[in-house]
Amino acid sequence: MPDPPEVRFWNFVTPGDPDECWLWQGHLMASTGYGQLSMGPGLQPVYAHRFSYALHKGLITEGLDVMHRCDVRACVNPHHLELGTRRQNMAHAHEVGRTLVRFTEAEIADLRARHAAGVSLSALALEYGADRQTVGDVVHRRRGYALR
Repeated sequence: MPDPPEVRFWNFVTPGDPDECWLWQGHLMASTGYGQLSMGPGLQPVYAHRFSYALHKGLITEGLDVMHRCDVRACVNPHHLELGTRRQNMAHAHEVGRTLVRFTEAEIADLRARHAAGVSLSALALEYGADRQTVGDVVHRRRGYALR
């Protein structure tokens, strides 16, 4: 029988000082950088930071986000996590410059050409320091980016 989720959680975390980020050492989603924790066979994985919040602070009210005060997506330190509305989370992301990625016209052309040639969105996102969704927006000509 597999270990319970709480045991698996601590297998992937080395707690430290409350002021330091406790980085998730398990699976990180390539598209977002958020940690994921398996809940068991046949069950959907959960975000590691949300699991940490619930484990240390209690239930998460439906519809609320667990926000990182440290802006480190792989951090699971409960001292760095707080609840907020989606609007609050997006406002914070905007304040710290995480909402609008700017590309030059040459970079946009490069992203589109290389993706058409078979390079994955995840690989391009890593190379350009953007998230997979934003690179997908550029490649597929959706909103979410701007020219610089």
